Amino acid sequence: MSHVKGVSAAIRELRQARMLTGLELAKRAGLSRSHVFSIENQNYAPSLATLERICAGLETGLGRILSVSQDEVLLENAFIRACVPLVRQLNTNQRSLVIKTLEAAPKTKRVSSGFPDEKSQNRRTIR
Repeated sequence: MSHVKGVSAAIRELRQARMLTGLELAKRAGLSRSHVFSIENQNYAPSLATLERICAGLETGLGRILSVSQDEVLLENAFIRACVPLVRQLNTNQRSLVIKTLEAAPKTKRVSSGFPDEKSQNRRTIR
């Protein structure tokens, strides 16, 4: 079952990095929302055909789902990708200032109840 856990986590992480909701991925993959939810929550081990459909919805290859790392997922986040070229233009002092500013930002984590849906109305903030 550990392979299912890795695949499930990779699907969720790649979906979130692409800023897709579970429903959006389900529509792109031609699956039901509950099917995607069950796979992401390790309630169901997807078949190869289902994985291929999910990969098509994520616009990635099957190998990507089977071998994803945390650092790679972070670099796929649209915000991070937009920041990379800008950071390259900063000098050392400017980079330090950006880091200090980010470190001073409020530390909150948003969680949703139920299905992990980025646009959910039912959110609460954890400190």
